[in-house]
Amino acid sequence: MATVSHHTPAAPINITAPVTELLLDPEVCTEVAQVAAHLKHLGLPWTTSTDSQNQNHIDFRETRSGTMWHRSVVQPSVLFIILQLCGLPMSVVNSPVCSLQGILLESSHHLLRDVGGPFPVPCVQYNANISFPKSVLRAATDNLSECRQVSWLVFESLQGAWNVFEDYNVTFGEDGLNWNEVNFDNFQNLQYQVLEDGSCLSGFRSSHLLSLYFDDVRTVLQQGSAACGWEALRRDLLWVLKIALQKYHTCFTWRQAK
Repeated sequence: MATVSHHTPAAPINITAPVTELLLDPEVCTEVAQVAAHLKHLGLPWTTSTDSQNQNHIDFRETRSGTMWHRSVVQPSVLFIILQLCGLPMSVVNSPVCSLQGILLESSHHLLRDVGGPFPVPCVQYNANISFPKSVLRAATDNLSECRQVSWLVFESLQGAWNVFEDYNVTFGEDGLNWNEVNFDNFQNLQYQVLEDGSCLSGFRSSHLLSLYFDDVRTVLQQGSAACGWEALRRDLLWVLKIALQKYHTCFTWRQAK
């Protein structure tokens, strides 16, 4: 998404959408804030100085819902100005960077999807027992707090699932659970990486509803059908990852392959 280069000063930002229209787009404001925060995190200087010598530049390349950002190079001083126009406080830049890697979430989703097939019809009867609290993903007042909230939900959902996997053995091929063991093992490897990256989100907030949800999963695993308990957990994790990737794509870090 954003790469740092040390070339000679480039032309001012060049985008297809008018600047006023762009700044009204909260996704753009969020993206600029994230880039500025990453600069701060990397220890790269960026100020309001108009000196064009030895300045770092940010190269954006992205296609977003009809708006193409054509190799737009932005000077750090321009980032500062855009932050002000977006009405974002400087505390956003000074706060620690806590972002999950989008490519890990995307790969985790695909692996978990390919672990098994559609939700089994015989397990529908347990929907009343296991229902993911989607209300936890409530709207926030601004995009930045919304991004942190979504990242927290992804982290806590994967952490809660990890704890369940640790407490109960997934019995492949038993009780009607037809899962691909290799895909599941690969999913857990990525799950571990995401949890390591998201450790900064631990304690961001708590949710009694999420705790109750995982208690319900445990109850079905113990007293009902273990296979249906695992299938329900898999279904709900897929929902969390899918909604996060589709609706909150820009909340995550997307590193270009080297």
